[in-house]
Amino acid sequence: MAQIHIAQWPQPVEAGRQRILEAALDAGVPFPHGCGTGECGSCKCKLLSGQVAMDAYSPGALSDAEREQGLILACRSRVVSDVKISWLSSAAIQQPMVKFNAKVFRVAPVAHDVFVVTLATPPGQGFHFHPGQFAKLRFGKLPARKYSMASQPGQDLLEFHIRIVPDGMVSQYVATQLREGESVEVRGPFGDAYWEGLEEAHTGPLVLLAGGTGLAPILSVLDAALKDGVAPEQIHLYHGVRAERDLYAESRLTSRAQEHGFRFTPVFSEKAPHSARQGFVHQALEQDFHSLAHARIYVAGPPPMVDAVKASATGRGADSTRIRADAFYASEPEKKSLWARLTGWGDL
Repeated sequence: MAQIHIAQWPQPVEAGRQRILEAALDAGVPFPHGCGTGECGSCKCKLLSGQVAMDAYSPGALSDAEREQGLILACRSRVVSDVKISWLSSAAIQQPMVKFNAKVFRVAPVAHDVFVVTLATPPGQGFHFHPGQFAKLRFGKLPARKYSMASQPGQDLLEFHIRIVPDGMVSQYVATQLREGESVEVRGPFGDAYWEGLEEAHTGPLVLLAGGTGLAPILSVLDAALKDGVAPEQIHLYHGVRAERDLYAESRLTSRAQEHGFRFTPVFSEKAPHSARQGFVHQALEQDFHSLAHARIYVAGPPPMVDAVKASATGRGADSTRIRADAFYASEPEKKSLWARLTGWGDL
């Protein structure tokens, strides 16, 4: 069986028939990645030796020039021989990846298509991650899905925001079948769009932008920033949704903004309530800031929204290395027949 040698990892990984990313994660390697479907480029790495066969991917994730330089996407690459690869960042290992079973503590709808799922970690264990990271959750025998933590590291309870997709087998299970006390497999942490702590030299604004359930990691970053002593008046939080029925956690954020003194701005892309901001999040950003040259920016949500925010921010002078972005790419297509086969419930 071919082996995968990772420059930043001490043991080789057995490849099998899996793609490099899948094999590495199954072996407990905290491999940097995001979408897992060849769209974001977060798992980009250098092929130092050996051969791989790559499945289809988005040109935006890996350019032809990068391919010629020996870069590959781990999520789309299957090994043809023993390979040696190297992550592009030597600082990829920040928190060890763990796997454990948590218990469902609470399942609560908070909007017409959003549920908050709270999980209780095993007694005395906690879950250590960086604010802004995500985990992979597996409900029963259903496929694992990626959800960001809205809570803080090391706490007994983990909070996740799950958007209900009409044909999504996992989200539909959460909405209709998940019950308190059920066991849920948690694996992680993953992601590099995380809070890195207070910078003594930083004097500019901290801008947090969320689209939909991208609010989850942004809440974790917000709490960490306040805890670390960021001046509240420097914090600007935007939550972009389509319409009023899509907005959630508004009262929670409004009261916290009043208590701490940071600015919270909901933005509605369709019809906005009276006196509310209408448009897109990146447009609100452009309207509120003439310069972002000294800003730290965290953005999470749908890929078009994330791309628009990054373009607007750099257009206002933001340093691209101070923008942390987490684009929520959809999972690979799910089939109702698979749902029926896994659960025995038939089509829903």
